[in-house]
Amino acid sequence: MNRISSAGTKLTKDSMPTKKLNLCQAHFSRASLVVLVFASVFAICGIVQAQEDGLSDDEFEQQIKEPAVEKPAQNPAVENTELFDDKELIENNEPPAVAEAEPQTEVPPPAEDLVEVRGGDLPLVEVKQQYSTEIPYKERREKFGWMLSVGSENLFMSEYTSLLDLNYYEDLFGEEDLTSFQIELGLKYNFKLGGIELSAGYGMGSVTDNRIGEDRKLEISKPFLGLSLYLDTIMKEPYVVPYFGAQIWTMDIKEVAVTSDIEDAITTDIGFSYKIGLLFQLNWLDRDSAQTGYQDHHIQNTYLDVFVAQNAGTQGEEDPDTSSDFNWGAGLKIEF
Repeated sequence: MNRISSAGTKLTKDSMPTKKLNLCQAHFSRASLVVLVFASVFAICGIVQAQEDGLSDDEFEQQIKEPAVEKPAQNPAVENTELFDDKELIENNEPPAVAEAEPQTEVPPPAEDLVEVRGGDLPLVEVKQQYSTEIPYKERREKFGWMLSVGSENLFMSEYTSLLDLNYYEDLFGEEDLTSFQIELGLKYNFKLGGIELSAGYGMGSVTDNRIGEDRKLEISKPFLGLSLYLDTIMKEPYVVPYFGAQIWTMDIKEVAVTSDIEDAITTDIGFSYKIGLLFQLNWLDRDSAQTGYQDHHIQNTYLDVFVAQNAGTQGEEDPDTSSDFNWGAGLKIEF
């Protein structure tokens, strides 16, 4: 058996440079290895990033070798034009087509009470102001209007004599008035000082009594034409309106003795009446209803009508005396 033994190597002056050279080579090899590792890591990271950006290895290398060329910014004033390739533009030396802006036409200012509707080629739309009772009556009323009247008139003909005998009205009916219900429609012309109404109407009524021992009934019907003057501009709002009027009429009279079943009738000649009255405005009692009526139906005013009237005798020789003193009446007037 051989025995192996080791002994320490003794350094000599001749072997020291060789030892130092070997040590330097070992350090250099280690540094090169570290640089190579770092270079490989950076290369791998670059390839991965390029693949993530959708570039192939060749493209990535080409991109590294050739710097990117910035494309000129597109002119923002160019709208609705086709995109051209940069090479075509450079070869043809032609700038991209620019759409010409259409000349702007001046829009005339809208007239009063007109509303401009934008969008499309829609015409201007006229908007009428809603009716409002807050506007004074002098300003809101129109040149022409309508008056509708309903009411009653009490008639006492003190000189009337019976068609069946010679009894007077007071002998037959005492002091009881004959109540005539009337309806009237008129066209009203408005001017600065007030308004004038030309109207037509119809009234009818009756009275019955038996004070002479038998039932007597007197019936009348009266078609008429009227002319009235209203002083409705004294105040800005016509809370009280004095007026004056006249009527021309004919009267159909029928008298019946109910017990004996005897009757007689006559149509008088033309007669006249005169009237003085006051209108009391009712709008202020319910302003909301007045406003609604004005907006929906153009009702200007609603009045309580109180008046006195007097009949003149007719011109017919055979007519009974239909004249009377001043009798009172009341009704409702609506102005449109």
